[in-house]
Amino acid sequence: MEKTPSWRTEALGGLSSEMDSGVLASGGQDLTEAEAEQELRWLALGSEEALGAETEGPRAPQAWGRLLRAVWKGHVSLVTQLLRQGASVEERDRAGRTPLHLAVLRGHVPLVRLLLQRGAPAGALDHAGRTPLHEAAWHGHSQVAELLLRRGAPTAARCGAGLTPLHWAAALGRTLLAGRLLGAPGPGSAAVDARGWTATHWAAAGGQLPVLELLAAGGHKGLEGTLLVATAAGRAGALRLLLACGARVDARDGSGSTALSVAASLGCQQRDLHAPPSRAGVWVSTS
Repeated sequence: MEKTPSWRTEALGGLSSEMDSGVLASGGQDLTEAEAEQELRWLALGSEEALGAETEGPRAPQAWGRLLRAVWKGHVSLVTQLLRQGASVEERDRAGRTPLHLAVLRGHVPLVRLLLQRGAPAGALDHAGRTPLHEAAWHGHSQVAELLLRRGAPTAARCGAGLTPLHWAAALGRTLLAGRLLGAPGPGSAAVDARGWTATHWAAAGGQLPVLELLAAGGHKGLEGTLLVATAAGRAGALRLLLACGARVDARDGSGSTALSVAASLGCQQRDLHAPPSRAGVWVSTS
């Protein structure tokens, strides 16, 4: 029997907690020296928090090796020089990230290309199980993801919660990147995370309609479970799309729940009596 996704509200809240743990700074390579240094300090502090470090080990960004610092600041010429002098592309920070992780996080295409050419492992895992491809999916760096995939970056890699890069792309509405990941070798939309959710469930929970349409069009079975997630999340657009794709409103999951019973348990039918029903009769909140 297919593992039943947990559709309840507390499960839906897991998106932000899981994803927030994977982001310590956003992309962008046009930083001033001062801005880069400030973000570097936040990144170093975030790394220690993620590892549960308290007093053990240095906390200042100076603890990073020269290569990591040069990559973070986007200095292509300095990175090239350091590599020629013998710096290792497998150098790690305290969170287990390699220079390639940082270059991908920045969306810095020339540095990503350079590091890959110098043998940086495309499938390197940090201490949370995240690969550079996870970082590309989180930040929506499609061009960077393409470079990684050409070098054999694994699409099936899973972080601590069992999320693949496709899960992240779907949850965050990265349609172009999700399409590329679907076309790459690997489990595709059938992969499930630790709670039994596929990328389709995450797209529905986040109300990411273009990605959801892409995934649903692939004929992935289990749309009824996704319908339960969309109902619990109050995603009217996702409900309509899934019903149009053939999801059955009266289908029961492993616990006997249907989309109608989920809506009733959340008070949707009583609270939204004047809301427009979908074609299959599910009352949908307009709020």
